[in-house]
Amino acid sequence: MEASKERREAIEERTQALQEQFAQLFGEIVSKREKDTTGNFYEVMEEYYWKGKGDERHVSPTKRLISLKNSTTELKKALKGGVKLSQTYSLTYCSAPGRSYVIEPHGGELNYGLAERNLPKFFE
Repeated sequence: MEASKERREAIEERTQALQEQFAQLFGEIVSKREKDTTGNFYEVMEEYYWKGKGDERHVSPTKRLISLKNSTTELKKALKGGVKLSQTYSLTYCSAPGRSYVIEPHGGELNYGLAERNLPKFFE
């Protein structure tokens, strides 16, 4: 009976220490949020979407994604409607509105199962 009481007290002490540690960490997070309400969100978004890329600035990231989707759809229609590819397998990447790349891997379709088994050989 005495041993279980000692174990219970030890568990309660460790629990109390963890709760105090959590309260301290949570307090630090809250104080950081109070100092900077934007969290530099707009600064990061500005850097990511528009600085130094030469792309036309969009009003919002959502409108940029809509523009990217529409651009991708138009490209795929054009490809289906008459662009001649050198082989039957190709990958289409749309990196920005109005900017797309068609990649035709040498040797045809990529074996992605090889990437799981032997990544260096996949890259070769």
